[in-house]
Amino acid sequence: MLKTLRKQRGLTQVQLGKLAGISQSYISDLEKEYFVSSPTIRQVISLSDALNVDKVKLFLYFAEKEIEHNKNKW
Repeated sequence: MLKTLRKQRGLTQVQLGKLAGISQSYISDLEKEYFVSSPTIRQVISLSDALNVDKVKLFLYFAEKEIEHNKNKW
């Protein structure tokens, strides 16, 4: 989802990182299909502002990704 939103807006990972105040490498981790880590609430807000997307929608995406990861751990 994050990668799709970023590409739809014509942004590179570096550009999105600068807009959101997040490193390019962390943007890369967040875009991976598999779970690497969850962004903080502040980072979700920054990303949603940079991408002009609903904050709750983006938060739910990351929450569901972490929930799925934790299901598979057990």
